Amino acid sequence: MNTRFYIVGLILLSFMNGLHAQSTHSKNGNIPRFTQSQVIDSSDGANLYRRLMKVLEDDYVQLKSLGYDVQGWNEEYFESGQLMHISYYKDGKVVLFKNFYESGQCQHYITYTDSSICNIDMYFEDGALKHQLSYCNGKPKKIAEFYQSGLPKVLIEFNQETDCVSTKKFWYRNAEIQEEIKLEDAESKKFSDTMYFPNGQLKEKGELVYLPETKVYMNVGTRTTYESNGKKIHTTKYHFSQN
Repeated sequence: MNTRFYIVGLILLSFMNGLHAQSTHSKNGNIPRFTQSQVIDSSDGANLYRRLMKVLEDDYVQLKSLGYDVQGWNEEYFESGQLMHISYYKDGKVVLFKNFYESGQCQHYITYTDSSICNIDMYFEDGALKHQLSYCNGKPKKIAEFYQSGLPKVLIEFNQETDCVSTKKFWYRNAEIQEEIKLEDAESKKFSDTMYFPNGQLKEKGELVYLPETKVYMNVGTRTTYESNGKKIHTTKYHFSQN
């Protein structure tokens, strides 16, 4: 059996059981309660709902064919009585989806502005923005990550026409740019790559080519490296063929 489909099946079954349990609890007025340690992961967020988000994104058709349909408002609570999750569904699709820390601070906020555009915001427990993701027609449009200070950490933008990354930027904690990768030729998937020292001085400059089969960026052409005072160290030539 294909392992990937087996895992997807388990996730789907788990989610459907959760829907059934949620429906039963709602009818009986007996809503399950959780502690924050049970549902919040320090790095990834609300782990209880991670599988639910995946199903909502990919598996509407399977849920519909099996007779499961989510409608209206749904709520979950911490043991303390604080709201943990609230969501609203229309015709089996999520319209609004929010998870909270026990303090009341929003942890995940997912909205669909129409049938094709999805926006996801994630926050640190102190309220600072952690991640921003946007999708159009199921494909990523922008992914941004922030330091807890609020300064930018990572920005990835996609060219949806070519189904390819158009820009990648990385920052140091002091807000100086660390690396910028820019698409120069969509057909050959060739990128310029520029790296910097924390003081803003140029560190390396060269070209990359992206290999979709292996999802690896390879050095091509000439790459030049520099010292932190701006002095050129050396130049390396790379010979690479995609044929």
